[in-house]
Amino acid sequence: MEQIEVTADALENLKVDAVVRVRDSAGFFDEEGRRLMALIEMVRNCQVIPFYLVTVPEVMLGLQQSMSLKKSAFGQEVLRVGGLIEKFVRLVEPGASVEVDYPKKEGLLGRKLGRCYEFQQKMKEQGATSSLRSYTPYWLEDKVDEFLDEVIPEEHWMLGSCHSVWGLKKTILAYCFNIDWKSPAERNPRVIYD
Repeated sequence: MEQIEVTADALENLKVDAVVRVRDSAGFFDEEGRRLMALIEMVRNCQVIPFYLVTVPEVMLGLQQSMSLKKSAFGQEVLRVGGLIEKFVRLVEPGASVEVDYPKKEGLLGRKLGRCYEFQQKMKEQGATSSLRSYTPYWLEDKVDEFLDEVIPEEHWMLGSCHSVWGLKKTILAYCFNIDWKSPAERNPRVIYD
């Protein structure tokens, strides 16, 4: 993943509307980046676009406003994303704690940024893992479903949304719990889901 260092001059050219910083003092994020991959995928399903990524010494996401979101609602969506990140950490590792805050864009100065898209592509090429289990405990599936209801609220559902929800569920279970979950579409290839 190509990285660029943020200078004062470059700051104006960055397509970053807000920054969410996640301070991890307990070692929640694994070295392989699997949990980070699932977190980025979760944020990507909100109404903001994760654009840039900083991983040292803490995780920082540079966010862009999506075209579908009004400017007045963007700040609220950024705060919602921060809350979802905290809930995501508790979902994956109930005892873990992270600190989420929202520094100004100038907080990126001197940091090396990589593009979220490149990180996701690299992770997908490497694959989730070679030893995924096929069994998903019902209680875990219920907890993930509950969390996904917060990520993609019912009022944002439209035709075909089930595929986004199932894709995110598959990513979270694979990258955070080593489970190869099959969506209803994968289990029933002759059925069309909308």
